Amino acid sequence: MTVEKNAAIVDDDGEQRLIYREFLEELGFRVDDVGSVAELSRPEYVLALVDMVFKDQENARERVDGPEFCSQLRRKFPRCLIIAMSSVADQDVLKDAVTTGACAMFRKEDVRLRTLREYLRLHWCCWHPDDPDGQLAFHRRMHEAVFGTVR
Repeated sequence: MTVEKNAAIVDDDGEQRLIYREFLEELGFRVDDVGSVAELSRPEYVLALVDMVFKDQENARERVDGPEFCSQLRRKFPRCLIIAMSSVADQDVLKDAVTTGACAMFRKEDVRLRTLREYLRLHWCCWHPDDPDGQLAFHRRMHEAVFGTVR
C-alpha cells in the first residue's frame, strides 16, 4: 500500500501556518491549510496539526473548536497522526483533544521539525496495512500513556 504524504494545518495564525508548512514540506508533505473537515480535499491525510483555540472562535458559527475538529478528523481519517497544539489553551483543552482523536498534544512553541520527525516515526512504526485494527491499538496505547487505562 502506497501512502500519499498529505498533511493539513488548522491554525488561524498565518505566521504559524508558514512555519509549520516549511517543516512539513521539508519532511516531504503536500500541505493544505484548512478551517474545517469539509475543506479537506485529499483522499487521505497522514498528519494534521490542529490549533485548539481560534481568536475569532466566538464569532465563527461554522468553525468547530479544536477537540471537535480532532474528533471529526479521526472519524474521517482513522490512520492520521493528529497533533493538538496551542499557545493559549489550558491543559484540559489539550487533554480533551487527545480523548476525542488527537494522538499527541504540544504547546505551539514545542512544535519543531525534529519533534515531528520523531512522532511520525513512532506513529508509522505501528501502522500495518494488513492489520487495520493495529492503528486503533496504537491510539489506545498513546491515550493510556497520557491518561492511564482507557475503558
